[in-house]
Amino acid sequence: MHIPVSTALRHMADRAQMAKTREEVDSYNHRTQEVHHKINFLESCRSDIVGAIDRLKRRRAELAKEMEQITKEIAAEEKKLQELPSIISELKQERQHLARETIRLRRRV
Repeated sequence: MHIPVSTALRHMADRAQMAKTREEVDSYNHRTQEVHHKINFLESCRSDIVGAIDRLKRRRAELAKEMEQITKEIAAEEKKLQELPSIISELKQERQHLARETIRLRRRV
């Protein structure tokens, strides 16, 4: 009678091991499906990412052009600022000359 009990215990242990193995298989299958879904999602995102990169590169090019234009405008304004003292000096000389001419003409009258 000892042999059938031991056989029964072995069968119970085998069934328990089989049940545990099935749970592990199910767990791995579930994780495999999750990873598969993540891979599909990330692969589908590739075109969106490439589109975003292209859009950002176009924007960068536009901003570079705008920056170049602004740099030119700043240079032009700085040039005006540098020329301002000489222009003012010339205008002051012209004003002085006109004032002298006005005085000279009044004396003649």
